[in-house]
Amino acid sequence: MTILLIDDDPVMNLIHQRVIELELPHTPIQVFETGPQALRYVQQHTAQRYMIFLDLNLPVMSGWDFIDAFEQRHQDANYTIFILSSSIDKTEMKKITAHDRIYSFIQKPLKREIIRDLFDHCET
Repeated sequence: MTILLIDDDPVMNLIHQRVIELELPHTPIQVFETGPQALRYVQQHTAQRYMIFLDLNLPVMSGWDFIDAFEQRHQDANYTIFILSSSIDKTEMKKITAHDRIYSFIQKPLKREIIRDLFDHCET
């Protein structure tokens, strides 16, 4: 499994990367500040499984646009998406809960105590 961490805030990326590394020390993590960077990586590298932590408010391409592009280009990929955000409105929450590949919404910053539960979900 490879973890993709996609957030345009470099400080959040450092915090989230460290939290994940503490809980899952041998799991590869790739960090990106834009959706197109992450899409290029996935195009060039294949993994058996992706665990994607995604901010919705990204420059260049929104998180929703990233999801659409990822699903179109990688229809056979095995992945789970976790939305990371500081705040979310009711419309976006409805979209999150209606989407079958989004496992949950996680309030930023990512906390260590939920990583193991998320990892266990992805392994089943």
